This record gives sequence, structure tokens and C-alpha cells, in this order.
Amino acid sequence: MQANPCHQLVGRCHPSSAITDGCPQPMTPETAGGDALVAVCYHDVMTRKPTTVRIPEALADTAEVVARARGVSVNALILEALQNEVDRVKKDKQFMALLRSHVERDKEILDRLAE
Repeated sequence: MQANPCHQLVGRCHPSSAITDGCPQPMTPETAGGDALVAVCYHDVMTRKPTTVRIPEALADTAEVVARARGVSVNALILEALQNEVDRVKKDKQFMALLRSHVERDKEILDRLAE
């Protein structure tokens, strides 16, 4: 999954810093002080679709541990896993052929409905 470069830790930021293009302005080491925050840029040009996924409790517990150990949210872990699966099936010639046949069949049905 290719992350937006702005979705990485950008360093220490002023808690009250101005936001430009969704990104906090990083503090310099000279101005960081003891109470500076580490900030992440939150702007994202991609719209998000809320989805509910029912996960078995044991898998949810494991996902929480893995996410915590990697320093990411469970949401980020799930997004990465989904993206990895999409990337994998895109490379699977047999799957893509099956997908094309489904799309072609759906198109034929839509064409019949449009008559």
C-alpha cells in the first residue's frame, strides 16, 4: 500500500500551530521544548466509506495486539491487509479472467434491461 508521504510522522509540532493543507507546521529542535507533540498529517483527498465488519473476537484481539506492536491503528492494519489482497488478486491471471467473465455477464444483463 502506497501511503501519502504526508501520512507519516512529521516531527515535533506546535500544539497550536497553524494548519496548512491539513498538515501541522513542524517545530524546529530549537523551538520544540519539552511539551511538543508528534503529529501526523490527517488530510486525505480520498473519500472514506464507513463499513462495519464483524470479526471473530479472537481475530479482533490478535489484530489489536499486532496493530499496537506495529504502532498503527486496527483500522490502518485492516486497510493495509485489504490493499494487499487487492494487489495480490490483480496479479492473479485466473482470478482476473473470472472477474472479466462476471463483468461481461453483468453487462449483458444490463443491456437486456435497457432494451
